[in-house]
Amino acid sequence: MDISLKGYIKRFAVLLFGLMLCACGIALTFNSYMGLSPWDMLFDGFAKQFTKLLGTQVMIGTLSQIIGGIILIIDVILKEKIGFGTLLNVWLIGKFTNVILKYNLFPVPQTFIPRFSMMLLGFVVLGFGIYFYMRAGMGAGPRDSLMIALARRNLPVSLARNSLEFFAFVVGYIAGGTVGIGTVISVFIIGYILKYVFRLFNYDMTAVKHESIFDTLNNFKKILVKNNMK
Repeated sequence: MDISLKGYIKRFAVLLFGLMLCACGIALTFNSYMGLSPWDMLFDGFAKQFTKLLGTQVMIGTLSQIIGGIILIIDVILKEKIGFGTLLNVWLIGKFTNVILKYNLFPVPQTFIPRFSMMLLGFVVLGFGIYFYMRAGMGAGPRDSLMIALARRNLPVSLARNSLEFFAFVVGYIAGGTVGIGTVISVFIIGYILKYVFRLFNYDMTAVKHESIFDTLNNFKKILVKNNMK
């Protein structure tokens, strides 16, 4: 990984681009009205429950931030590195998703084929988003850190991801999340999309050494010292 100032600027740009793609993928799937992906279904279910409990609208992106924080704690227990990318994943994907949905930045198709196509496009965009922000090496997102933890324990990427998707599906269903054909399809397809996106870019997520927050801060300190010596 390039630890120069220019390298970090490039890596943060790639990170933010990936997070934006993730939010776009989620919003595309949401607006397809074919049923939410398992994790979004889980967020939607809890958003509905909190809306009833608090008597005010709680958006799906906000719940993704809250649940992402909880998963973050599990990642720490599993000894996965927590980097700036991990924290930005928890905060920005939910933020970007709320903005996209609030201002209707994507159209809502009215017929089956465009809706189905939008759903599939959303899954693919999400897959590319995950690749780009993980490529930055600034720390995987909370859910992807769980996926990596499972993969490090000799589970194939597709099986690790699909297992997490199935878990989210069960919990989301119990919580009252929106279910549809897209939900069922995503349980089986997202893991494979990731597999082929990673293969397309020859990317091995288990071989990447993500920087922790402390690694990044230490590298910035070295960059500052080096620049002051010039």
